Amino acid sequence: MLGRHFEHPQSLTEGTLLEVLQKPLDAADRSLAMDRTEGHFIALCEGYLDPAVYSKGHQVTLAGHVLGVRTDTVGEITYVYPLLACLEVYLWPPMPDTRTLYPYN
Repeated sequence: MLGRHFEHPQSLTEGTLLEVLQKPLDAADRSLAMDRTEGHFIALCEGYLDPAVYSKGHQVTLAGHVLGVRTDTVGEITYVYPLLACLEVYLWPPMPDTRTLYPYN
């Protein structure tokens, strides 16, 4: 399973395409909050995934198999994305606010 961040979903007749930013995982298979990435990939998931729910900044764990590649342009650059077929997608709940408050004396 791979931990990922959604960039933006795109609905198609055969399902929903997700552009995903791959991040390293913690021990629970959740994406680590860091600047290091392993690049982007595209995942094709069956059915409709609501863009209001599956949007940039939300974390998922995704299991799938490689279908091939998908070519797209990012600005003026042609980018070749690995293309995966979703077998399972887990949308993580938002992280709780873990700020520590210190009382003033």
